Amino acid sequence: MNLVGSNGGGTCFFRSAALVLDVPGTELCFGILAGATEEELAANPDGSPTPFIHSWVERGNTIFSPTQIEREGELIPWPKATYYETNGVCHAHRISRPVLLKLSGEIGLSAHLRLGRPLKTKASFVFTVLNMAGMPYAIAKDGGLVPPDFGER
Repeated sequence: MNLVGSNGGGTCFFRSAALVLDVPGTELCFGILAGATEEELAANPDGSPTPFIHSWVERGNTIFSPTQIEREGELIPWPKATYYETNGVCHAHRISRPVLLKLSGEIGLSAHLRLGRPLKTKASFVFTVLNMAGMPYAIAKDGGLVPPDFGER
């Protein structure tokens, strides 16, 4: 997947979906992550104190977060409890691999991710899976996905 130049908007959903499409026994997951603490902001002033919606992959009690590859240099498995506690995960939702495979076939997601072909739908992939799971969301001023209380009004 070539996501160079992406502003980060939805990258986690596309990368996580790609991993789920490739790995049996995984689920596409997403939920609200806590915003950065004062300590985290001191270490990284570019962090955001605003809670945001993020996507990752679960396989049993193991988490894979493909957007951490650049920072870590590899895809590192996390124990689920540690990932949830470290990131303040709440309101987690899951889409099973069979459901994602069906959606992928309907909208051409695999060809979009592998070959850069346009999706067969005008609807956003990210909004489609959020709506499928009943996950409420809003769009922040910077374009990120946030809980409804933190979006533009």
